Amino acid sequence: MSSFKQLSNMLDTDKFKPVEECKTIPLPQPTPPIIKPKPVIDPSLWQEAASRSNIQSIYRNASMDNCPKLPQGIVELGKRWLKANKKPSLYLYGNTGSGKTYFATALYRALVEMKLSWMIFVRSDDLDDELLSAIEEKQEKTRIMKYCEVPILFIDDLGVERPSDRMIRQYYSIIDRRVGEGLLTIITSNVPRENLPLGDRTISRLEHFYAIEFPKKDIRKTLDLPPL
Repeated sequence: MSSFKQLSNMLDTDKFKPVEECKTIPLPQPTPPIIKPKPVIDPSLWQEAASRSNIQSIYRNASMDNCPKLPQGIVELGKRWLKANKKPSLYLYGNTGSGKTYFATALYRALVEMKLSWMIFVRSDDLDDELLSAIEEKQEKTRIMKYCEVPILFIDDLGVERPSDRMIRQYYSIIDRRVGEGLLTIITSNVPRENLPLGDRTISRLEHFYAIEFPKKDIRKTLDLPPL
């Protein structure tokens, strides 16, 4: 008798019938990577904000993705600042036309497109006119508190006016309150902090800001105007 036949006789195949039919278990499919959709930017947000803040036409196309005339290091710093969870206040200074206002406007535009709430972008001469009118209208405290409490405040070209005692007092009130409350403030100026003609107390508060010096060249003449 062959070995195969002997083995067949020894095995009772009925004992080895499965209780139930074998089931096919499908292998798990690989999980596709999660692709986060890019945020949809509403162009009207920037158009409305630029109009409300009286942004000059030459700066209306300012963008952190369109700063070819600025040093790459400053542009990268701006992009990192925008992504940071805890942003320091900024003091941007340099000679006229060096790109401070363009850079500040690009930051402002990025924050607008991120749909952050309640921001003010104001030129220092417009702010000064408003605060002077507030005194005449007996609304000084209310107007100053608006600039003290807004979560994000941009002041462009600080220090270009010849300061009065009234200006020094009002600017100190705004900057002191904002520093004390840890509110985000971005200031552009033609002069370093220590040369700002707003008094020692205001200058000492500005030491809490992160200072960025812009290159000594005029890029304003080379900025592309937005399409009409």
